[in-house]
Amino acid sequence: MDTFKELHHYLTDYTQFYMTVVDFEVKKLSAILNNDLKEIEKNILLQQAFLMKIEAKERGRLKFTQSLGFDNQSLKVIIESHTGVEQTQLIKIYDNLSQIILDIQHYNKKSMELAQMNLRLFQTDAMKNEEASSNLGSW
Repeated sequence: MDTFKELHHYLTDYTQFYMTVVDFEVKKLSAILNNDLKEIEKNILLQQAFLMKIEAKERGRLKFTQSLGFDNQSLKVIIESHTGVEQTQLIKIYDNLSQIILDIQHYNKKSMELAQMNLRLFQTDAMKNEEASSNLGSW
């Protein structure tokens, strides 16, 4: 298999993996929006597993690109080393992967914002309940 075909195949698999991360982030956000505590708990465990998979995927990416002779080069630089149809195909993958990464960041940010908002609401409710119960003791 030539370098381009190996790279194209690898990047396609790499992109598909990150699409599963987007799916996970969407499910995580949905669980938070629906206050589904069981699903939130499940997602916490899954998040840890995904983080380990992402770390492994990144180590594998570095090892793979080095095996092709692209030591410490960005995907943009690797794309620039190709021409014509190959470069066009790699640009398409790069654009798709860039959008996927933006989607992951967006959904993760929204999940974090909602989780923080829910925590603040919970804390406010807890303080009100504490205040109400202390007022009962004054009877």
